[in-house]
Amino acid sequence: MLDGRPKLPALGVTLFGALLLWVGCGGPPAATTPKGTQMPAAGGKQGRAACMPNLAACEKACDARDADACTAAGMAYAGGNGATRDDARATALFQKGCDAGGLIACNELGVRIDRGVGAPGDSAKAVEIFRKACDGKEMHACSNLGQAYFAGRGADKDPARAVVLFRQACDSGFALSGCSRLAAAYFLGQGIGKDVAAAAAQAKKACDGEEPEGCFLLGAMHYDGDGVPKDPAKSAALFKKACDQDYAEACTSLAMLYTDGVGVAKDAARGKELFELACKGGSPRACSALGR
Repeated sequence: MLDGRPKLPALGVTLFGALLLWVGCGGPPAATTPKGTQMPAAGGKQGRAACMPNLAACEKACDARDADACTAAGMAYAGGNGATRDDARATALFQKGCDAGGLIACNELGVRIDRGVGAPGDSAKAVEIFRKACDGKEMHACSNLGQAYFAGRGADKDPARAVVLFRQACDSGFALSGCSRLAAAYFLGQGIGKDVAAAAAQAKKACDGEEPEGCFLLGAMHYDGDGVPKDPAKSAALFKKACDQDYAEACTSLAMLYTDGVGVAKDAARGKELFELACKGGSPRACSALGR
C-alpha cells in the first residue's frame, strides 16, 4: 500500500549504497550507448556499421566474422530498433562480435551476462569479459570492471583497484559512468578519501554528459544537501532526467517525491505510475513500495 507509507528517508547514503552494492539495477553495468545515442565505433568515435539499416545484411556480415556488423545487429535486437526485440538473439550476436574481436560487443555481452538477459546470469564470467574488453581500452568495460571490484560481484572486493578503473574510464571522456562511480567512491570514502565536494563535481560532470547514474547521484546529493545546496526541486528535476533515460532507481526516487510532495506538487497517482515503471525496470525499492 502506498497510503501511510513512511515519509521519504534521507536519500544520499541509501541510494549510493544501492548503486554500489546492487549491480543490475541500482548500479547496473554500463552499456556502451546511453539511450538515444548512436552506436560508437571502435576507439570511442561515433558511427554505425556500414550494413545498417539493413539488418539482414548485418547478420550476414556477422556470420562472416564482421565484429561491427554483429554489434550493430545485436543493438537492433536488444533495443527493438528495426527488429522485434529478442534478448537471446541479441546476446548471441554480441557473443559472435566479441569472439571476432569487437570490444564494444564484448562490453554489451558482459552487461547482459551479468544481468542474465538472453543468457544465464554469471557475474564471474561477466568480469572476465569486461577484463578482456578493458585490456583492449574499451572504457565502458573498464568502468564495469571497476564496478565489479567495488561491489565484490564476480570478483574479490577491491575498492582501491576499482577507483583506478573508474578514473581511467572517466578521464577518457568516452565512459562517463566511470565519473558517476568515482563520485560514489568519493562520497562513501571507499578506495579513496571521503570528499563530498569531489563527489558532487564528478556526478555533475557525468550528468552534464547525459549519463543517468550521474544525474541520479547528484539528485540524491541535492536532496540531502551533501556537498551541494539542499534543493528538493532540483533533486526532482535530476531524478526525472535520469528516469527519462530508463534509470529505474531514479524513477523510484522521483515516485517517492511525488508521493510525499517533496520538491514537486503532491501527486499520488503520478507516484504510483512511476513506481510501476520502476518496478518493471527492476527496482526492488519500487516493487516493495507496491507491496510486491
